Parts: sequence; structure tokens; C-alpha cells
Amino acid sequence: MIKIQISEPIPSLNKTLKAHWSVARKRKLIYENQIIKALLVNYTHKERQEAFKRIPRKVHIHSQRARTLDVDNLFGGGKGLIDALRACSLIVDDNKDWLLELNYTQDCGKPYFTKIVVE
Repeated sequence: MIKIQISEPIPSLNKTLKAHWSVARKRKLIYENQIIKALLVNYTHKERQEAFKRIPRKVHIHSQRARTLDVDNLFGGGKGLIDALRACSLIVDDNKDWLLELNYTQDCGKPYFTKIVVE
């Protein structure tokens, strides 16, 4: 099980749909950098090798934010994060064969962050 915390909450789908494509790309790269950094700092080489195995995974994403979002806004806003997990090889693909379960939860309060658990 890999637990990663990144320093910003998931943006709303409404915010991501209105943004220029380059903003979404920059956000995905920020996610990727924070995920790789967390893996290097918090996990040994052996644990990272285990995390990169090509097996079906379950992913739980928890966002702590200023205010709660509708469920559809939270799911849609998390697309860039799921793509970053795929780019970092923590999940093989985001289809039903490789991503067995995807859960989102959220809370209000400071500090703002997003916690990712990959099983």
C-alpha cells in the first residue's frame, strides 16, 4: 500500500473545464513531480519496485479543501490526478480491468491537501 500526500486539493471540474489546455498540463506535471518526490522520500527501493508492479489496483483519494464540491465536480476534477498516477506507473491504466476501485472523499478545513492511497 502506497500513501502519498500532495500539497493542494483537487480542483473543481468547473474550474478545469474553463481552463486552457496548458493549465491542465502544468497541473498534471505538478502532480507527477509531487508523487515521484513522495515516493523517493518516503519509500525504499524495494517498496517502490513493489508499487510499480503491473497488477490491478484500488485507489482512494481524499481531498481536504475550503468547501465541499458536488460529487461530479470532485470526480471530474480528479482526472488529472488519475492521469498522473498512470504516468508515474502506480496504476497501469484507468479502465475497469486495471483500476478495480476508485473512491473519492472530501472534508473542509485547513491545511488544504490531497491524500492518495494506492492498494
